[in-house]
Amino acid sequence: MPRRSPPPLLLALVALLTLAASCERGPDLATTLRIDGADVRTTDDRPVVRVTGRFTGDTIIAICDQPLDAQAFRTHPEAGTWIPLERADADRLYTRARGMLPPLPPGTTCDVRLQRNGEPLERQSDEASTTITLDPDVPDAPTRLTVTPSDATLRVAFAAPDDNGAAIRNYAHTFDDPLDANAAWTPLSPSDATPPITVTGLRNGVTYDVALRALNDAGAGRASAPITATPFTTPGAPRNVTLVAGDARLTVSFTPPSDNGAPITHYAYRADAPGHTGTWTPLTPADSTPPLTLTGLRNDTTYTVTLRAINRAGSGAPSAPATATPTAPAP
Repeated sequence: MPRRSPPPLLLALVALLTLAASCERGPDLATTLRIDGADVRTTDDRPVVRVTGRFTGDTIIAICDQPLDAQAFRTHPEAGTWIPLERADADRLYTRARGMLPPLPPGTTCDVRLQRNGEPLERQSDEASTTITLDPDVPDAPTRLTVTPSDATLRVAFAAPDDNGAAIRNYAHTFDDPLDANAAWTPLSPSDATPPITVTGLRNGVTYDVALRALNDAGAGRASAPITATPFTTPGAPRNVTLVAGDARLTVSFTPPSDNGAPITHYAYRADAPGHTGTWTPLTPADSTPPLTLTGLRNDTTYTVTLRAINRAGSGAPSAPATATPTAPAP
């Protein structure tokens, strides 16, 4: 008996089912991977990145093309055990990933990308990457401090520190121990974010240990090591000047003035005579201890003598004048 051919409709249905069966595959996990979002959370160690999306157990989370350290996965959004990358299932989808952030400067903005087998995914949609910005940190400590003292002022030069992601907007100084939590810090007013900086309103002759720290939007930075300096200015005026006349000379006694922060190195005098105005003449050799002796004068000439002290800031104020007449001894 001849074999009957199947109806054409049945053949078409079988062919369609066969084609569908031959095209059926398991889910292409590479195309389902995606990142929905990422955030950074601070810990006692390094910042931790938490990423939400769809990941297989062999997916690497990369920040600025650097893999996360100690990466782990879990499937539940808020609970469950974190599974380390090395124990995760490459054929399973996870919805959470986390890991320690690689060392990156604060304030950095980075792409968060997915990698498999050490290579970036060839097809990543707009949903397959995101960006994070690391919160800025307080500045590092200023270094290489040098100080130039002057009248009630210290001018402090230094190497500006790293701002750690937020621009330095001012500096503060302290005369306390900078490691003391109760140290009193005074911000510069008006603000000054460019070294060198100037600290004013100090007392001449007082020795200060000054330390600095930088300020940015993240807060007060780390303190520098302190540096010691003493503000100073020119000396005061000698007081109580008296003259004792001798043969072509005058002996000058007086009360030394305040040195105003820098030791007096020597004195200078001016001797005016009738019809002649003297010039300021440093004592030679230098003498900074009273009484002082002026020689080379003319006997029987009345001199009006004025003194002033000198230190490394310059010449101080003149004393009140005193008058005497050198006289030759009787024969």
